[in-house]
Amino acid sequence: MKKVNIQYFATIKENILFIKEIYNKGTNVLLRVDDSKLNLLIDSNNIEKLEYILYNNNIKYWQSEVYFSLSPFNIDCPFNMFSMYNSNTLFLKIGEQKEKFIKESWLATSLDFNDENASTYFYEIGRKIKKRTMCGGFLVNNMSDEQKIIEDKKVRYTLGALEFNKNGGVIYQYNPKIHFKLGID
Repeated sequence: MKKVNIQYFATIKENILFIKEIYNKGTNVLLRVDDSKLNLLIDSNNIEKLEYILYNNNIKYWQSEVYFSLSPFNIDCPFNMFSMYNSNTLFLKIGEQKEKFIKESWLATSLDFNDENASTYFYEIGRKIKKRTMCGGFLVNNMSDEQKIIEDKKVRYTLGALEFNKNGGVIYQYNPKIHFKLGID
């Protein structure tokens, strides 16, 4: 069965547009927020408020996920056991974006996956992300300004993230001691 596991840099607006595109195909979408134990089914009444919900309510980085499913979600389960009750899903951890930096987003299929149709559908979504992103750049050590070229697919990014970076925004993965300079000129 095909799996999706893609880490990439994108602006908030690009990720929101991606979520809306998948929702508009008829896919079930669920926003989960860890701190408040919130499960919010995304529908026509709140899809346009998604950016506000995520970023104007002080939701911490990596404390929320957006889940996609071809089947209805089971939200009547213990919050910490969601994945056990909802296999065959695709999730998106939206990377944090502040005025001066962007952190990585992560799109992946659930570990417990046994639906071949959903697998194929989500794999195609992953392929679209790969087609919309570019690869390559430099890994920069903040302590020494040493740069190491990265030509392969270890760093993937959208046009919006590239523009943000070229305009002085910093691109972080997890380690604040290193950052990426996107694109190879």
